[in-house]
Amino acid sequence: MPKLHHLTSADTLSLQVAQFLSDAVEAGVLLITPTSGAARRIVDCLDKPKLQTLVVAQAMQALLPQREDVATAIERCLAWANAIRNLPNSKLSILFWKESPQSTAELLKAGRNFNGLCDRLTEAGLSPATFHLPEQASGSSDQGRWSAIAALYENYINCLASWGLRDPNDLRLDQIKEPTTPPSRIVIAGVPDLPCAFQLYAEQIEKHGASVDVLIWNPRNVSESSFDDWGRPITENWKQHQIDLTKEQIYVNPSSHDEARSAVQLCIQNKAKLVAVDPKIHSLLASEILTRGHKPYLPEGERLIDCEASKMAIGWEDFRKGKDLRCLRHLLELPAFCRAIDTEHALSQSDALIAIDHLLGKTIAATLEAAWQASPVVTKTAPTEQSRMREKTRRLLGSVRARLGVSALEMIESAFPNESMRPKSAKRVLEIGRKLENSAALMDWSGRGTGSKLPVQIFTQAIKSEQLQEPAIDEVITLNGWLEAPWLPEAKIVLCGLTEGQLPQSLDGDPFLPDSICPELRLSHNEQRLARDAYLLDALLANRSADDVHLSFSKFNQDGDPNKPSRLLFRTKLEELPSRVQHLTQSSASSRSRPRRQTEWRWQLPDEIPPVTKISPTQFESYLACPFRFCLEKVLKYKNAPKATYEMDAAVFGNLIHNTLENFGREIIPTGKAMLDLDESTIRQRVQQLLKQEALLQFGANPMPAVQVQLASAVARLHAFARIQVKCFAEGWIIHGVERKLEVDSDTPLSFGSLQLTGTIDRIEQNALTGALRVIDYKTFSSVKKPAETHFAPASHNWMLAAQVEVPTSRGIASKTWKNLQLPLYRKILEHWYPKQCAEHPPEMAYFVLPSDPNESGIYPFDELSEELYLEAIDCAEAITQNIAKGHFWPPQAFRGSWDDPFSPLFVNGSPEHCIDPETIVKLKGGQS
Repeated sequence: MPKLHHLTSADTLSLQVAQFLSDAVEAGVLLITPTSGAARRIVDCLDKPKLQTLVVAQAMQALLPQREDVATAIERCLAWANAIRNLPNSKLSILFWKESPQSTAELLKAGRNFNGLCDRLTEAGLSPATFHLPEQASGSSDQGRWSAIAALYENYINCLASWGLRDPNDLRLDQIKEPTTPPSRIVIAGVPDLPCAFQLYAEQIEKHGASVDVLIWNPRNVSESSFDDWGRPITENWKQHQIDLTKEQIYVNPSSHDEARSAVQLCIQNKAKLVAVDPKIHSLLASEILTRGHKPYLPEGERLIDCEASKMAIGWEDFRKGKDLRCLRHLLELPAFCRAIDTEHALSQSDALIAIDHLLGKTIAATLEAAWQASPVVTKTAPTEQSRMREKTRRLLGSVRARLGVSALEMIESAFPNESMRPKSAKRVLEIGRKLENSAALMDWSGRGTGSKLPVQIFTQAIKSEQLQEPAIDEVITLNGWLEAPWLPEAKIVLCGLTEGQLPQSLDGDPFLPDSICPELRLSHNEQRLARDAYLLDALLANRSADDVHLSFSKFNQDGDPNKPSRLLFRTKLEELPSRVQHLTQSSASSRSRPRRQTEWRWQLPDEIPPVTKISPTQFESYLACPFRFCLEKVLKYKNAPKATYEMDAAVFGNLIHNTLENFGREIIPTGKAMLDLDESTIRQRVQQLLKQEALLQFGANPMPAVQVQLASAVARLHAFARIQVKCFAEGWIIHGVERKLEVDSDTPLSFGSLQLTGTIDRIEQNALTGALRVIDYKTFSSVKKPAETHFAPASHNWMLAAQVEVPTSRGIASKTWKNLQLPLYRKILEHWYPKQCAEHPPEMAYFVLPSDPNESGIYPFDELSEELYLEAIDCAEAITQNIAKGHFWPPQAFRGSWDDPFSPLFVNGSPEHCIDPETIVKLKGGQS
């Protein structure tokens, strides 16, 4: 029997264990700890000479001998997959109730499940070959299932043997029966849930003459009868044990976001250690730690699958398989990938992202080949901007096409060519990949026709469970797990995520080992975990003052679903229970409604505001909406990348129809008055042909299905255009110009103060009967909007005195504000170009609206634009140009767009004055404080 030692001192647990080990002078001592973190803290307290005589491990890890032929997790999965394929159908139908797994993904999933089953059985010193159902379950349908599992397990072991491999659990069970290199002494330090397998091993070691010491952390000095002979808390003694905890120590948070925020704040303010009982809030805690200028650290290491090399390798294999541009978009977010796709001529990541966003958001190509078809070489006459964009897209697509024959591992080597400078994560991914390529398991699998040297699903599974450990540095905040809490040397600790199911930890719904049969199998079970967690929480509270232990839980999780507080939080005196229940169920409001940066970061101008020399009619709308955003977008040229989409957005759809109608206008302008004789059928057929040509140029021969639906909608709108256009011709309207531009460097520029007006008018036409001119602006709104709706806003939106205006309505005069000056400024341009004609006949302004419902299509004149309103619009435009010339871009206005504000991150701290640097505000006010 082992010798029990109760550690009742007020010292930290790691120090007490180190003091005990100082007396163990003999070599070959095996120290068993519950976690790797506990081992590190004990080692830190030991003298260096002592470390040379000590072997430190966790219980199940200590049972596995060091051998070259131990199968990896993925090799085990492949062995199970082969075993499933070789099992008779009669056995398969018993194991799998519906259909047996067939695909690689299904087989790997089944392999992971059987790995997990064997791992649990091994903790009890069992395997599927030696397992017997407990008496209460014998004779049930599970009897047949376990018989089939035993047959499957035999096939699995034989498969591994054929590859020259051994199952790690099989080796552990051999160690229990016949220890190969038994230690001279075993010290089990503070392990409240020692697996039965290690107990069996230790009992064997004792038979060989070794001694076994069990150290039990007992700061409250409870009765020694509360623990079994191996230091485990006895269930009957602890499942109703009262815990000395005050309600003031428990903090109730409305949401997990609030809990993460308050927990990190307490850790920083009080220099406390953080314990995340619920692993699900790790991401929230990490995000909050980063927000506050610190770095989060996971003791067990970061997931290898999250590193850049893993993402690149997996993403590249996925992309090579399907050529999906959205997969390529994710890859281009990795700097290493951009280095790898063109090693001779480095591809700028910014250019690559601009190109892929253009392809996804504008050409709406789905695959690499569709994008290549939609990106032909531009002609010499193409606009400069279009030529530059096409050059970027073709270079990106050409580089990617040239690398399609390169494997994922070769891509990693290209991205990190210098081995000595290669990141540890990339080295580990390459190591796993190369080892897997040479594995007999994969060679056997590849021989079954998977078509790839390193199938992506298998490679992903191989690195999915890998952790990459880095040494901690002083500036980090460690996200300790629950079992690390007893070993923390700091006095103050913050425990968060104390929800039912996590504390006590509960495992339910195991398909093979229901909780009801686990006690008889000597496997860990829910009642045992309840006793363990009740004991640990009680010991933590006994070892520290009430002010040093902060406990919290959130009423709702990240998905908005309700949490249950841990039942251990209710372990109080009966007379205090109503108060405790009331405290834990209190209502509280979330603080997420007005998030603020705790760093008080404020946005600053990166440089001086460049002078503005020109402005277009559409840009006046941007200034009236918000002068600050106008400065960011139009002056500083901050742009948002087009969002990837499976269909055309409003801008792309509108441009498609605009380009089609522009081409139609250019074709018929040379015909002069002859265009008045065109019939509806001729117009309809021609615009439909022009649409097909434009769509082919932009989307290629095989556009996305959603785009094809939108093209059908565009055809319907153009049919409505033909119907209305033939009426225009019947009224004598002759098209004189389409997409006519007012250039800055023209012979007769048009100025507004120090700014020159530029712009492009969709269509200019003249009536053959009256001589009057008319400006037509094409609109593809989803529903009809007339010019007055788009040019005037309620007076409550006004922030600029010059934009105030009185507008006649059917109910009388209404106070409004200008929100758009487009048509009045088009009239100003028209008067600049045609002064004589405009003097004879006031020009007309109108929208040619082609909405979703073709029946609502029509020409809608801006009848409300009287001479008085026109002059007021010009006055407003002049006031805006004066403000812009002075550099006046303040104050920011409420965002009234249909989508999310692209500049919302600048306003996280609340009001603009709290979000923007004071010196920057002075500059945005034109230099006036």
